[in-house]
Amino acid sequence: MRDFDPLAWDWLLPLEGTNVQSDSRSRLQSAFELLHGIRWEPEHAKQVARLAVSVFDQLRSVHGLGMEGRDILATAALLHDVGWAIDRKQHHKHSMRLILKDRLDGFDLRQQLMVANVARYHRRALPSDEHRPYCMLGQEDRETVCMLAGILRIADGLDRAHTQDVGSLRVEWEQDACRLVLTPMNGSLNEINVQGALQKADLFEATFRRPVRIVCQPGGPGSGVRGE
Repeated sequence: MRDFDPLAWDWLLPLEGTNVQSDSRSRLQSAFELLHGIRWEPEHAKQVARLAVSVFDQLRSVHGLGMEGRDILATAALLHDVGWAIDRKQHHKHSMRLILKDRLDGFDLRQQLMVANVARYHRRALPSDEHRPYCMLGQEDRETVCMLAGILRIADGLDRAHTQDVGSLRVEWEQDACRLVLTPMNGSLNEINVQGALQKADLFEATFRRPVRIVCQPGGPGSGVRGE
């Protein structure tokens, strides 16, 4: 991809101080390099990463994870579909294997294993003690993987049609639900993306113990409240 430019992705970096941004940039650079060498859909990867990081940042007081968790999620979101270059049906597993194949700069082996697991669980089966790469992690890291993969599944569902029509996303953490208030990019939301997010909310709901509701701002066929 000749026009690939990591500098155009600075929105992925945290707003905190220079040292934190430098660490995150080093970690994300490895993801950029892997993406650059594999056939992928850059706009879909960008959209999923943007939405996932937005949810993460807005729920920081709920999940309590720091910059390590944010960087793991952002990297997994960028790389979640790289396995398509090998096989479509099992691409989530191939994404995991490709992430583990070479060292990702800025991550130690434990963190890289977490990135691979989060990417693997963006679709299909939920984390299980029968899955060896998942079992290689300690209990606390497994819980983190579940939180991050739960967020990633929803973010991926919100671009299931690969149309990038979700403009902004606001998270409202309530007593009885987690509401996602979506504003369309160009006036309307593809219903496939709304339903995709609801269908993939299973891990998030089990981990955070809140049902997910989607509220679409007026302006298109996706308007209204979904998930009730």
